[in-house]
Amino acid sequence: MNLLRLVLKEDKSGLYFINPPFRIDLPEENFGILKEKGYLGEEIILGIRPEHIKLGDKGRTPPQVCKFKKGEVKATELNLFQLLVYLAVGSQTLVAVLDPFLRLKTGEMLPLNFSLDKTVFFDPITGNVVLYLQHNLLFSHSFRIQALIEGTK
Repeated sequence: MNLLRLVLKEDKSGLYFINPPFRIDLPEENFGILKEKGYLGEEIILGIRPEHIKLGDKGRTPPQVCKFKKGEVKATELNLFQLLVYLAVGSQTLVAVLDPFLRLKTGEMLPLNFSLDKTVFFDPITGNVVLYLQHNLLFSHSFRIQALIEGTK
């Protein structure tokens, strides 16, 4: 799972996560709970699985889809029927599972996106899940990711 360290902020347009180059605007109806739990102005960890990161397109995207500016290809690995692509996005590294027929070069810049309904949000101190959106349903879990968090420091 990709783990992105982000800070929850709010301005007149609403809630958003920030950690340049990421700015992810959030719908209040699903993410207001993070503000209620005291995460406003605090760091939170967004988890997104590699297979849920997609190549961005130039068309219009639904509001639940987050666009990245671009990710720089650092390495690729063909693994049976999938292509693992290691990308640098700002100061963070992501892994995406993409079409194995893509021919990518190291240093190439790719537009990327992911859907918010495929994300999990973790507390950076405890490793507990604080919000899990799956097909617009809110779930609560006691799952911990402490080992994964320690590996990203």
